[in-house]
Amino acid sequence: MSPRTRTNILLGALVSLTLLLGAGFHWQASALILSGPDDAGGAAHAATSWAIVGVLALLALTLIGGLYVLFARLIVRSMALPATSQAQLGADGKQETELAHLQRIFDAAPYAMLLVDGQGEVKQVNDFGVKFAGADRLDMLDTAPGNALSCIHSGDDPKGCGHSPTCPTCPIRQTIVSVLTSGNAIHGTEVRLERFVDGKQVSLWLKVNANAVLIDGQRHVVLTMDDISDRKNAEEELRTIETRQRLILQAAGEGIYGLDTHGNTTFVNPAAARLLGWDAKELIGQPQHSISHHTRPDGTAYPRETCPIYAAFKDGDVHKVDNEVFWRQDGTSFPVQYTSTPICDERDQLAGAVVIFQDITERKQAEDTIRRHNEILEATVNERTVELQHAKEVAETASLAKSRFLANMSHELRTPLHAILSFADFGVKRHATAKLEKLCEYFLEIRQSGETLLALLNDLLDIAKLESGKTTLVFRLNDLADLITSVTEEFRAMASQRRVSIEHRGLELGIAARLDGTKIRQVLRNLLSNAMKFSPNGGTIEVALSHRNGAATITVRDQGPGIPEDELETVFDKFVQSSKTRSGSGGTGLGLAICREIVTAHKGRIWAENDPGGGAVFVCEIPVSTPIETTPTPIPALASVADEAEYQI
Repeated sequence: MSPRTRTNILLGALVSLTLLLGAGFHWQASALILSGPDDAGGAAHAATSWAIVGVLALLALTLIGGLYVLFARLIVRSMALPATSQAQLGADGKQETELAHLQRIFDAAPYAMLLVDGQGEVKQVNDFGVKFAGADRLDMLDTAPGNALSCIHSGDDPKGCGHSPTCPTCPIRQTIVSVLTSGNAIHGTEVRLERFVDGKQVSLWLKVNANAVLIDGQRHVVLTMDDISDRKNAEEELRTIETRQRLILQAAGEGIYGLDTHGNTTFVNPAAARLLGWDAKELIGQPQHSISHHTRPDGTAYPRETCPIYAAFKDGDVHKVDNEVFWRQDGTSFPVQYTSTPICDERDQLAGAVVIFQDITERKQAEDTIRRHNEILEATVNERTVELQHAKEVAETASLAKSRFLANMSHELRTPLHAILSFADFGVKRHATAKLEKLCEYFLEIRQSGETLLALLNDLLDIAKLESGKTTLVFRLNDLADLITSVTEEFRAMASQRRVSIEHRGLELGIAARLDGTKIRQVLRNLLSNAMKFSPNGGTIEVALSHRNGAATITVRDQGPGIPEDELETVFDKFVQSSKTRSGSGGTGLGLAICREIVTAHKGRIWAENDPGGGAVFVCEIPVSTPIETTPTPIPALASVADEAEYQI
């Protein structure tokens, strides 16, 4: 009970007792008047009444005295209250006043403010926040911030904000949780809020600040949200404009760079950096005059004070020049045509210049060409003469090669034809008198000459097919040792006649390859034929087989005169023969060309080299299949229908 209440009760008791005492005296006076002075019963009654009144008066005085003492003590106790209690009463009133002021400030803030408690519910919202949310204040209280702000994800789950799959990643929610957990303020967080406004989805950018406050000993969060959508949209528009300008600068074919009022480079487009031979980043902030415009075309120094580029942001005029040079990073120069245009800031003050320049080397060269027409014409004639001379030499070389080819072909064709005709004529003239054995020799000579002629024609047909891409290769698994053996056996008779021995090496390795056996035999015949031509009587031809780097290597080595070093590659050209061949060994110059075409079609390679001990070495590499582990099997057993594959080259 407060002191004021107790005082009011005591005052009421005193008033009541006073009224009671007054009523007793009034009753006694009335009795005396009604009884009269001579009435004995009245006297007795009066005496009794006065006795009662006396008792009542005594009681009244006793109560009054007690109540007075009690009242005095209450007054004294009230007056003796501690100074701290008096001060607390004053502080409470002052606090109420300050809270009212704070509430008015809270409501007058020009941005949305929410007070969120430790359970993540909105406990207070200012007027701007209510206006921002477009909702009733009471509907915003005691609910999650997402519900209060009409976040689009608050409707993802019937339970509202905090239960959507996207809520754990919500920046606003993360900010509130972080401040409630750590007590540390978070300022300047920029977030995008997707919310519903009048039933329409609206995207806003907010700048969020969160501060922790203690209310009744519980941590709360004061959340302020400032709508920065206009600023973000302006920034995005500015970025778009900057991107467009950057693309324009990058796409420009002319060099463009900017200067501030000190002559330092502010921007450089790719064309300018390329023309000057610098990286664009290296030029930013550098004095452009000392980098690219420091020297005149005649080599004399170019003072900055007299430079038209610098004059543009001094006098504010546009300066155009087409008779100067810019210098590259490597120290070379090139003639330029440039325009220096002054630029001004928002206060219309000169802020620098933009320089646009072109490399006019070609134009200057054209002008020089006109001035020195006769000299250039003479140089052109001389150059053309050299070209014509070279073309003439090439044509003569081709004509000579053709002539040699025709000569060889004529000789090669005439020789077997002459033999055929001669022995046929012998047979016609002597058939009646010649012995049968003699006639048989004539026929053998005719057949051999015909075979020689056929081989020559086959070479011509082969090279024609190879060049036209109409040769078909039949790939099947072949034992290379068997191929080498079968071909060398064909040359045994010829080798015996010339006392030339043919030796084998490495045939026991059992190497197999998927290839066209007929074509590879043709390659081996050509290589052995060349070796036989150049091997001296009593010489040795070595045919070696080896396996390295996933390829089978066939080497044919003779003991002939070898091949000149400058002809090791050209001997594989069509219609070209080694100078050693032209000494009398014959041939059409097609054999090695055919060999290279066939080996190339097998994804292999063939080349020639000289043996240090004398003689030529021809090496042929062909990719191989799985090596044969046991004794080599005859070719028919190695091949099957499934093993064959035809390719046209």
